[in-house]
Amino acid sequence: MEKGERGLLFSLDQTSDMLIEDMQDFGWDPKEAIEAGNLSILSGSLRIYRLRPVMNMS
Repeated sequence: MEKGERGLLFSLDQTSDMLIEDMQDFGWDPKEAIEAGNLSILSGSLRIYRLRPVMNMS
């Protein structure tokens, strides 16, 4: 962000708001970089489902 380079931040365990707050705690200004199109944040949740084995009844 300091050199005007583009960046992508990807997280499966934090929301965009949480990531922005963490970056601000380090003294960075992510909102400015986002508005300039130099930073994109992708966040979501990861859910893992365990499937039961299918029994063959024939």
